[in-house]
Parts: sequence; C-alpha cells; structure tokens
Amino acid sequence: MTNGSYNLADHDMPFTGPTGLTTFVLDFLLSPADIEVTDAEGRKTGNFDGKIHYEIPNSHPCYLFPEAYLLPVGQSLTRQIKSTANGVYTYNSIMPDGAMIKLENVETKKGETEILMVNADATQIRLKSQRSKPMGLTFSKVIENEIRSITINGLQLNETQVVNMTVAPDLSFCRFANPQNISEVSVEGTVMDSSKALKAKQIKNIQVQANADLVFAMASWKDMNFQLDSIAY
Repeated sequence: MTNGSYNLADHDMPFTGPTGLTTFVLDFLLSPADIEVTDAEGRKTGNFDGKIHYEIPNSHPCYLFPEAYLLPVGQSLTRQIKSTANGVYTYNSIMPDGAMIKLENVETKKGETEILMVNADATQIRLKSQRSKPMGLTFSKVIENEIRSITINGLQLNETQVVNMTVAPDLSFCRFANPQNISEVSVEGTVMDSSKALKAKQIKNIQVQANADLVFAMASWKDMNFQLDSIAY
C-alpha cells in the first residue's frame, strides 16, 4: 500500500479499536538495521546487543514482524538505528493520529548508527549521523479526511552535526536546518483525499547554503501553493 492509502484505510492497528488495550506508535525498519529506543528515564525497548527489551511502559516488540516495535503515544523518545550490514534502509514511524515520519534510502555500513530524537507530538525532530550522506525524508499526516505529505530528497546529514527540524501540526510549515555543507534538494508536497484523488507539486534543484534553514511554507493545500526559502542562521 502507498503511505496515503495506508493512512486513509479503515483498519485498526494492533491492540487498538473497541476491544483494544491502548494505542501505540508503530516503528519498523526495512533492513539492514534494527532499532534501539530509549525514553527520558533511560528505559529501553528494542534489540540491544541481540537481546529484545521492552522496559518502556506500554511498549511491545512485534514478535512476528522483526525490526518492528509498538511504542507509547505522547512521549519524547530517542531511536538509535543501528546497521547490521552494508546496504540501504528505510525507517517508518506511524502514529495513531495519522502522522508519519519516514527516512528513506539511507545508505549505511555495518555498525553505523543514526540517532533520531522525536518529541511527544512529533513537531520537533533531531537527526544525527556518524558520517556525511544524503537521505530522503517524508512527513505525512491525516488532516480533515485528507493525507498531506511533504517529502524532501537530498537532505544532507553531516558527520557529528545535528539536523534540527520543526513541523507544524497541520503541515503548513516545516523548517530543516542545513549545517556545514551546501545541499541541493528537491521538495514535493502531495495531498490525497478519501476518494484517492491526488494532487502534487514538486520543486527541484534547490540550493541550500551551509548554516542555513530550508523553510517550507504552504499557503493553501487545496491549491498546492507553497514556497521555499533558504534563511541563514
């Protein structure tokens, strides 16, 4: 299923629905990597040195779905994405309110780690890598019976530098920090309604200067009217 079809589909996540226990964030990886999750108190959920932990309250491993974990809603959590082999991975985090964060086509080598920090309402995100490399990033959310998505490709991760991102709850505004290197990125906004009618707009070959923010501002999702600016720190 596409991200849009998935979020608009009539289905229940594990343990949700009228007879469910509670609601969860679903984190999963398309290999070669695994996830170590910690909360503010240092409690662990995930695969730590080959052992599965679920110390964070209301967290659960998905035993029939390797590299997938159910995590509690409304908490600030830190994910360490640890590579188990050379290759490319995709990370997804899907939330009960229809929000989703996706890291896509992330090149990795065995033993490398990316650190992803997400606050309780997924509006503040921090990402750190062990070495410089590009990646794709998508934010999606269900708003008023439509799914809105912002995808940025070419976002540059830089060795030891934290990339800070701020996202408005309705996806009308996003800010991506771009430390150190000049980056060339493309940005696409898409919206799909319940009839699966799709509208999209893409802007390619955007030069973002070092030590500057790439700012996305959507004036109207109906008209797909957005603009991009590169603003120095």
